[in-house]
Amino acid sequence: MQSTKLAVSTCELREVSDGDFSSHAQLQVLIGKVNTDLPAVKVNKGLLLPIGTHLVISNLTLLAESSSLDDCLYTVTQISPNLILEKSQSSRWNPISEMGEFNQSDINTGRIRLSVLKTDSFMEFFFFEVKDARDAVLADQSFVVEVILNEAPIVMKNRKVSLKLNEDEPLSEDHLFATDSESESDELIYEVKEIPANLRISHIDYTDLDVFQWSQSDINQKKILFRAVSYGQDLLKLSLTDGFNQVDTELVIVVMEDEKHRKWLGTKTFIEFGAPELLVGENASYAKIPVVRTGDKTSVSSAVCHTIPSSANEKDFIPRLFEEKSRIFFLKGVETIHCEVEIINDSVFEEEEVFDVVLSIPEPEESVILKSNKVRVVIRDPEDLPRLKFEKVTHSVIEPSIENIRKSFSVKLIRLGDTSKPMDCHAKSTDGSAVENLDYILRTKSVHFKSGEALASIDVEIMHNSDSSWQRTFSIVVESMHSSAEASITIVPQRNSALPILPAEPIVVSLVYLDNITEGLGIDPRPGYPLICITACDPKYPNYNETSSLCRRTNIGLTRYTWEVAPPSMDPIGISSFYEVVDSTLFTDARGRILDPIYFNKLFKVRCVTQPIVDGGILGAPIKSKPVSISEAPTCTRAGEPYKASVNITEDRIVHMKVEIPFQDGSITLISTMPLYSVQYLLTQSIYRTQHICSNLHPGFGFLADINVNLDLSDSVLTGNTRSESASRLYKHLNLKTCLWTFEAKFTLSDLIDKCGGVLSSILKVDAQGRDRIVTRLPLHISLVEALPPYGWSTVEYSTELEVGLEYDPILWHKGLETKPALVTKPQVTRIASDRDGRLVVEFRTYSSFSGYYVTKNSLGKTSASFISPPGVTTPFNLTLTWTKNTVGGVEQSWKAVSLFSLNDYSGDYQLRLVPCVFNQDMSQSPERCEPQDPVSMPLSVAFKHAHRTVPAIYSLNTEFTLSKNNRIFSEDGSDDPNNLEASEEEFDIGDSIYGRVRWSPSQALDASYSIKIQRVYVCAGRDGYIPSYDPSGSVYKDGPQYGCLENSPKLRHRLLLL
Repeated sequence: MQSTKLAVSTCELREVSDGDFSSHAQLQVLIGKVNTDLPAVKVNKGLLLPIGTHLVISNLTLLAESSSLDDCLYTVTQISPNLILEKSQSSRWNPISEMGEFNQSDINTGRIRLSVLKTDSFMEFFFFEVKDARDAVLADQSFVVEVILNEAPIVMKNRKVSLKLNEDEPLSEDHLFATDSESESDELIYEVKEIPANLRISHIDYTDLDVFQWSQSDINQKKILFRAVSYGQDLLKLSLTDGFNQVDTELVIVVMEDEKHRKWLGTKTFIEFGAPELLVGENASYAKIPVVRTGDKTSVSSAVCHTIPSSANEKDFIPRLFEEKSRIFFLKGVETIHCEVEIINDSVFEEEEVFDVVLSIPEPEESVILKSNKVRVVIRDPEDLPRLKFEKVTHSVIEPSIENIRKSFSVKLIRLGDTSKPMDCHAKSTDGSAVENLDYILRTKSVHFKSGEALASIDVEIMHNSDSSWQRTFSIVVESMHSSAEASITIVPQRNSALPILPAEPIVVSLVYLDNITEGLGIDPRPGYPLICITACDPKYPNYNETSSLCRRTNIGLTRYTWEVAPPSMDPIGISSFYEVVDSTLFTDARGRILDPIYFNKLFKVRCVTQPIVDGGILGAPIKSKPVSISEAPTCTRAGEPYKASVNITEDRIVHMKVEIPFQDGSITLISTMPLYSVQYLLTQSIYRTQHICSNLHPGFGFLADINVNLDLSDSVLTGNTRSESASRLYKHLNLKTCLWTFEAKFTLSDLIDKCGGVLSSILKVDAQGRDRIVTRLPLHISLVEALPPYGWSTVEYSTELEVGLEYDPILWHKGLETKPALVTKPQVTRIASDRDGRLVVEFRTYSSFSGYYVTKNSLGKTSASFISPPGVTTPFNLTLTWTKNTVGGVEQSWKAVSLFSLNDYSGDYQLRLVPCVFNQDMSQSPERCEPQDPVSMPLSVAFKHAHRTVPAIYSLNTEFTLSKNNRIFSEDGSDDPNNLEASEEEFDIGDSIYGRVRWSPSQALDASYSIKIQRVYVCAGRDGYIPSYDPSGSVYKDGPQYGCLENSPKLRHRLLLL
């Protein structure tokens, strides 16, 4: 308590009279000082807290004092939704909400504790005010919680699954069991990565459908059924996720023959441990040793499971004595049980310790204990290993502004693990750009922790250095016998000059009005056209005559641009948050002066943020423009119309492909002959585009080649000098008058297979004229891509197949034998596509704007979530919840709707019915304690049609068949000599060897992409002067259909099949 100085002053009243009597007196006045000091927070260190745990706040963590020595009162003004602050009253912990109160006495007596729920953030906060008995208030204080995020789920059991042929067998937790300390069993999701050909997986609620995803809760309730369709052994490959982390696992599937299964009946029961050794952590609570029974499993059997101490004793685990209480039982049909030993967890670090567990005294008499009757249990204690950690690994301190003045700075050091013993540490510094004794002095060289002590300070003095105007950095390293820790400290020089700022706020207009900014300011920009940010230092700024001199005076040169967008809000108030555009792409720049229309759509709000850059690269103060609203009137309305793809062969035997795709506002089109997976990486990282050779992802090649590009049809706003080269090259293929993308490409026949992924079909089709055809099938993949705030991309995907046919006559007889030429919150759609069976797949995500989330059905099962088709779409949909994630703004959930039937046209306005589940204020936010509400409906428009299969192009293949009796000519390549392709006019005598060869002309340019195979060779001779000829249509010799040697005829004397 501060002392208060008092002063006494005396004044004299000379005479007081009532008219009859008078009197003299003195009056003393006591003058004192009024105490106006505020309470002070002396300690505020925050907490380090794992998810799902709680910790008591002590006066070593939070301490406030008042000059009046009265107890300070804390008032919570704001608390993170992921934190729970509680106060102990009458042996119960009651939550403290916003504007709740507690005092310093509650902290001193350990009656305040804090816990953290699931969160993605590494830090959480609550804010408070401190008030003393005089109502003096210290406001705007914060308490920081560093969060230890959750870990990946752990597969605890993975045992072989034995099946009988064509019988349903439930998958149980004895086969596959996983656990995660931060997740419930229904949040642990398995997904099939690779399934054996002889296995079918279904769900007990809908056995007629195959399932490829289920939860640990489904396994625990035995709802997943396995059915084998053939004998053998194989692997089922799975991935396991808790919504944040993913691990892979494999399940062995064995299909037993009945004879092998029956051979155990009537034999003895054999009992043994499943493994010779078990590793367990001290904090695991129990060591669960698997005990396996083989042989006869049709009756109850048991054995005594007891412990034998070794280096681990009664202080480390609860013994299982050699008595009947330690007996474990196998029920009928049970193959595996566990012998559990309770592990004692303390805070003292111990080296690795072991004890043994033994099986004995089996019952009944037919039971036998095998050789594997002993298990060594190893207890490890890594959590209690003493280790060091700085409270913060990075620190910043402002350099003193006056020479010879030093600033003291302390870095907090925390000891984790076993704190029961004293601990000595050595501290040293490492120079970076800062030099010891010039920029700083390390005052603490050694640190001593007493028993039970976990916090220490390392003191540093910061010195003024007039020779450097840049920030400098050095490190502090603390080392002990078991651990070391390092922290980095940055010395920030003081700056006297104020940050530069632009003289006026920027403005945003449509790029259409670049030459008439004043007119554009009064018009809402239309979707489909870019936006441009005009700063006050731009000559096109409306008041540039007034701002130009200010720009020159502050020496502003370059400007840094960023953009922020706000999607339309479903909130009745109409308020939506702005998100920064961060994803630049192959065609667009998120930090440029111009914003491409891919980043916004109708009813969006858009604004730009500008920062001037002055000499020396110093960034000025950011300034935001007023937001503009994108017009509701669309530029193009052809969304949902099918695309057109065609292919033909030019005279120079080049394959010409043309694709016409309706344009949709706020999107760009990607085309490739390879599948367009991971669109985000394709747009942002060039390494993912290397395999897409035949696409519009490479400037100047494939579908971005300048083939028949009509610049008169493309929009000058989209392709003008203000646009980047990559954006201009793409938008040259867009005609905004017809709202149509047009992409054309030319490839050789070899390129189709060697570079574009074409596949040569082995199916040979023969028409009525005997002509054969070889078909090259070329896949074509199309994605309509638009940005999805706050991050990511939404795609509508199409796939089709183009055909190029090679048609030829297999046999001719003119010049010898030769061939003739021949698809209340606003759901955000992330993906619309069709699966292999043509069923529509719609993937979307929702953000709950209330305290709660959406569920698939309420607890009474009367209502459930559904995806309702519009009139005209005659197929129901299956709706599944695939993923749930808690965010700061609410719960993000991913959904998937799949049609049961395949249709040609899925376009229409669908209704999405979801069941909200709301947390009441007096409920803890856990999934089982929310209150389901009536279902809500949300519209969701889908525009998706299956395109008609394109008409294949026909390519006439020129081949030649030659005969010769000269082996040398036959062995030569002859591709460089056109004369070698001509029919031979040699004469053949009895005994001559005749060589025949079929090949195509070098002008075909087919290289090694195609091959010719001779299937049959006939030799025949005519009777009575008849010359065999092949003319199935009769159009060549005008003598009716003739089939040469291919079929028997009375006109033939000899007919031989040589090959």
